[in-house]
Amino acid sequence: MKRGFLKTEKASGARSRSFNNLNLTTSVVPLQNAPFNFSPFSRVISRDPYIVEADDRLRGSDSVQFLFFPSNIPTSVFVDTLKNIHTFEKWINQAQRTPPPNSAAPAFAIRGCAGKGLGVFAQRAIRRGELIMAERPVYVSRPGISTIANSGEAFYESALAGLSPDAQRSVLALRNAQPPDNGVGAILGRLHTNALVAKPPFDPSARYLALFPNLCRLNHDCTPNSHYSFSSETFTGRILAVRAIEEGEELTLGYVDLVAPRDARRVGLREKYHFECTCPTCELPEEKLLVSDAKRRVIAAYFARLGGGTKIPADASLEEVKQLIKHAEDDGLVEALSILVVSALRLAKKAKNHHEEIKYVVDGVNWMRILEGNDAPGFCVMAKRLGMEPEELVEVFDCGEPIDYARFKELLERGRKE
Repeated sequence: MKRGFLKTEKASGARSRSFNNLNLTTSVVPLQNAPFNFSPFSRVISRDPYIVEADDRLRGSDSVQFLFFPSNIPTSVFVDTLKNIHTFEKWINQAQRTPPPNSAAPAFAIRGCAGKGLGVFAQRAIRRGELIMAERPVYVSRPGISTIANSGEAFYESALAGLSPDAQRSVLALRNAQPPDNGVGAILGRLHTNALVAKPPFDPSARYLALFPNLCRLNHDCTPNSHYSFSSETFTGRILAVRAIEEGEELTLGYVDLVAPRDARRVGLREKYHFECTCPTCELPEEKLLVSDAKRRVIAAYFARLGGGTKIPADASLEEVKQLIKHAEDDGLVEALSILVVSALRLAKKAKNHHEEIKYVVDGVNWMRILEGNDAPGFCVMAKRLGMEPEELVEVFDCGEPIDYARFKELLERGRKE
């Protein structure tokens, strides 16, 4: 998982627009005891849904709007063009009736972390594939949004000004790791430091930028124990355990490309997040570090041959990919493992190696539920196909015993017939 970064670009300046019978007012009402205020050029388009035009001087279909939701006490803002705002607004009315899941007994706590400021820690033992936390973003925007007239902090202050005071303060509570002399302000600095990827429901292939009060608190590790994903269906960010986590252990994510060697990872972290990584992987003894770097380099080289596509390289072999899977397992590279297992499955199919195909179908199901959660719809469907409840299949995968692939072969063949 990679964190996002925000870029701005100039708008076209078009001035014609239809508001679809919404009533445009001439002012916005500032909140009491709130950190941020709207720009003098911001105008309310609608109170319910609560939509504010970022800059009334830039009218047109490409002008930027702020949609605050829920309308009564807004805790989230969606920043996009008018067209996408209306598309999203129709969806959020339905989604708000299905709030994100919340654990009655949170599995995590945020507290001080030596050398890192704050961190997130497990309050109890957490199982692999378990959903640790889920929350809606307090801020989400499309990269490249126009800030031509409301440039700089004024634009971002307006984007937060319609939120409840508590929601505004939750953004300010996030760390700003950007140096004072780099020209970004308090809000944009927090976006550069903390932004995660969000996928809007009307275009799940798009990559938006999002800030979360709790999810953004997880610190980096080059062999993280947690995985971030975003659910377009519920418009929530999710943190999942990629391995068993002990009580008191810090929860971590990977901020940069984890299949890069240590020096490249450190450079990326230093340039984007302004800290020197001292995680256990980066602090390995020199001999072990060389081995780790070599494994990550060959995995990276294979991914370069994939080119970001879905087809396996013409010169790839099953034996090669099996070795790469072993490397990824050795270094705890779970996201890399999920990609490599798909390659192995396709190579086994190509070779008509039915035994290996079954193995990688099962392994693929296992890695899917680790990255998407034990409650993932796809995992639940596969469990049913195998004649099990999802909880039963989780027990099979996590019992500590070698997987009986022959058993799964019989179940899969029976599922095909049914």
